[in-house]
Amino acid sequence: MDEKLYNRLLFHFVNSIIETYKKLSGVTLSKPQVEPTSAETFSFDGCVAMTSFKGGLSGRVGIALDEPIALKVSNGLTLENQEKINKDVLFSVSEFLNIVGGIAFSSFNNEFREKRILPAPPSAFYGKDLRFVNFKVKGFNVLFSESDGTLRVNMVVVEERNG
Repeated sequence: MDEKLYNRLLFHFVNSIIETYKKLSGVTLSKPQVEPTSAETFSFDGCVAMTSFKGGLSGRVGIALDEPIALKVSNGLTLENQEKINKDVLFSVSEFLNIVGGIAFSSFNNEFREKRILPAPPSAFYGKDLRFVNFKVKGFNVLFSESDGTLRVNMVVVEERNG
């Protein structure tokens, strides 16, 4: 796997999340903490939006939000005051990933025109102890904190096969 490509895609996602979240909520996220994924399973309580991508890199990105963060995202997108998680909030979380991913993938594709990665439509999930298993991939978790909770990004890319 080309580490430079992966790192640049992660860079574009981190910047897009920081900018988009600030526009929607008026809140600046903490400096992100990046950590390599040490387990095949990504677990979370709350709202999770996921999308896969293919092209010069193939993989998946998930954005997990604590409930208060998901509500801020939804309220910023819809200009309504949601007080509990419902289908509108889940749609907003999915749309948040769509916006963030659109900016990140466009920036990456402008930098690496020959790689042209394209995302699939996102999906959203809500629950306790949600588990997503990453098979034969390399990835990172990026954690952002703010006063009301945490936003986590889990990005994995499929490792290249030999032969």
